[in-house]
Amino acid sequence: MKKAIVTGGTGFLGRNLIRRLCEENYQIYAVVRPSSPNLSLLPVHENVICIPCALEELPGRQAQFPRDCDAFYHFAWGGVNREEIDNASVHQSNMETSLAAVRFAIETGCQCFVDAGSRSEYGAHQGPFREDLECHPLVAYGRTKLAFSKKAAEICRGTGTRFIHARMFSVYGADDHPWSLIYTAVTRMLRNEPISLSSCKQLWNFMDVRDTSDLLLTLSEKKRMIPEDDNGIFNVATSDIRPLRDFVEEIKRITNSSSDLQFGTFSQGADSGMSILPDMTKVERIFGWKPQVTFEEGIRHMICLLEGDNHA
Repeated sequence: MKKAIVTGGTGFLGRNLIRRLCEENYQIYAVVRPSSPNLSLLPVHENVICIPCALEELPGRQAQFPRDCDAFYHFAWGGVNREEIDNASVHQSNMETSLAAVRFAIETGCQCFVDAGSRSEYGAHQGPFREDLECHPLVAYGRTKLAFSKKAAEICRGTGTRFIHARMFSVYGADDHPWSLIYTAVTRMLRNEPISLSSCKQLWNFMDVRDTSDLLLTLSEKKRMIPEDDNGIFNVATSDIRPLRDFVEEIKRITNSSSDLQFGTFSQGADSGMSILPDMTKVERIFGWKPQVTFEEGIRHMICLLEGDNHA
């Protein structure tokens, strides 16, 4: 049986990946803060073993984990909300505990360490966002994620643990954050409520979390296909790029809503108003991977879950 360690297993990405790993019959060791108020959200399955442990305590817990896990997936990173995204001290603390997780993965012989990066690392850029771009992040979250990826890659070099930095763009779906644009738009449109929005003129991209989980699994299971001299950075997005307003209006069409879409009444953060154009050439070239869920299919699936009170 394949084995994986997952941090942040009670979060949006973690829960969905754990479900996918269970489908693939992985044994999963979910590292969860003992004081986490979300402990009950961890997926329940015979293959999931909950390890109550703070990240900084991992170095003394080797006996609770098997040797040579197939993958270590790291999603535990706080301060991604609007209020703390530019809080340097919060993200510096995240980086220190995350580097401890990298060292733990190496010490226990994990074959690869897959980290959830962010589009925020790229900063302001006019053209396609390629993985070899020089990055100029605008907020502390992006700056720290970028710094972490460089340090982690250096720590892993020559150890036998492959470092993979998965740069997330805009993921939505089951268990989405209640403050996200997609969750807000879908739930309010189903109730025909007005929605305060930015101008939504920037180019954007959305990815169903089921495709995200599939790509994360592909990155770890096909790690040997990654060239030895590759930087290990991969965009996690789709090629469906269009004005953000188009996506919002498509949700209104799908929900047959009478909501008043109040464009231009919401103020965005420092790195939210610019266009994002993820280039997915590298993922397709190396792995032959393409997303399977269209935006319409993803929204309809989300509506079914919400109306059935599942994952809501």
